[in-house]
Amino acid sequence: MGDEPLNNYEWQHTLYPTWRDNDHTGVVKAVTGAGKTLAGCIALQCYLADHPHAKPLILVPRNVIGLQWTKELDRLGIPGDVKGYQQALSHYAQGRSADYTVVIADECHNLLTNVQGRLIREGHLPEHILGLSATPDGSEELIGGLLMEINYDTANVSPFIVHYKTFPLTAYQQQSYQRKTERVKEDMRRNPSNRISWAILNRRNWVYELPQRLDHALALIHENRHRRIMVFAERKNQLHKLSAMLDEQGIAHALHLNGNSQLQRFIDHEVDVVLSCKMLQEGFNDPSADVAIILSTATSARSHIQTIGRVIRPLPGKTADVHVLLAEGTTDDNVTKAVKWPSNVTVKNEVIR
Repeated sequence: MGDEPLNNYEWQHTLYPTWRDNDHTGVVKAVTGAGKTLAGCIALQCYLADHPHAKPLILVPRNVIGLQWTKELDRLGIPGDVKGYQQALSHYAQGRSADYTVVIADECHNLLTNVQGRLIREGHLPEHILGLSATPDGSEELIGGLLMEINYDTANVSPFIVHYKTFPLTAYQQQSYQRKTERVKEDMRRNPSNRISWAILNRRNWVYELPQRLDHALALIHENRHRRIMVFAERKNQLHKLSAMLDEQGIAHALHLNGNSQLQRFIDHEVDVVLSCKMLQEGFNDPSADVAIILSTATSARSHIQTIGRVIRPLPGKTADVHVLLAEGTTDDNVTKAVKWPSNVTVKNEVIR
C-alpha cells in the first residue's frame, strides 16, 4: 500500500462498509468535485484487504479520466487495470477470459448506452460492481441500487455562482426561429412518434450556432483574463472560430479537440484558457479552473451538471463562476428549467443587451 494518508471526507470512508453490506454492488451518486475517484480507491483498497486475490478492473469513458485513475492508484499503491468501456467490450468480444473479479464503473451511466451496455447485458462483468456518477440516470437499477447520494449541500466543493446570461435575437433571427418552429410542429403532426426529427435537429443546430454567442464568450474571456477559464461548446466549428478570434486579439489559449489536443498547455499553466467540446465534460480534474463559459447549451440536465463540475473542484478561498449563454425565446430556455439547484447555490439570471 502507499504511504499517503486517506483522511479526506467522511463519506469516502463509510462507502466501503455500505457497499460491502449490499453484497458489493450498488451506485454512488455524488456531484462532480465531491471526490469520487478517491472514494473508489479507498473502497477498492478495503475490498482487496478482504479479498487479497481479487483482480480489479476500473471502467472509464475517456482516456483523460483513465489517466487520473491510474495516477491515483499508483499514488496509493493499489493494483488494478484501467480500461475504457469500449476497450473492455473489445476485450470480451475477442474471446478473452473474464478474469476480473471486481469492477468499479466510473461514470456508470455509460452502461445505459446500447453499445457499452452490452458489458452488463451479455454478462461480461463480475457480480461485485461499484458504480460512480454524478448523474447515474437509472444505471443504479442495473447494478444493485443507490448506495448513497452526495449533493452540493453535503459535498466539499468550492462555492460557485451560476450566471444564466440571456441575449436577444435580432428581428431577422426571431423570424427564422419561428419558421423553424413551424416546421417542427408540422413534422410532429405528420410523425408524432418521431421524437428527434430532422426539423428538430435543424432548429437545434441553428440555435447552437448563433453568431452572437462568440462575441459574448469573447467579452467574458476579457472580463476574466486573470482567472483559469474553460469554454465549452456543442460544435467544433464554434471553437475553431473562437480560437481564431482569440488569436487575432493575442490571447493565448489551448484547443482540446479530437486529433488536436493542446490540453497539456492548460494543465501546465502555460495558458489560462482552454476551449473544448464534450471531451472535458466528464472526469477532468484541475482545481485551479474557476471559470466555465458554456457557449452553447446541452440538451440534457446531465450534460449541464457534468460540465459545471469541471470548475468547482475545491481550493482554499476559491469561488467559481459558471456563465451559461442562452438565446432568448428559444429551446435554450429548457436548460434553466432542467436543473433544480439547492438553496445554497447562487443562481443569477442576467440579460445581455
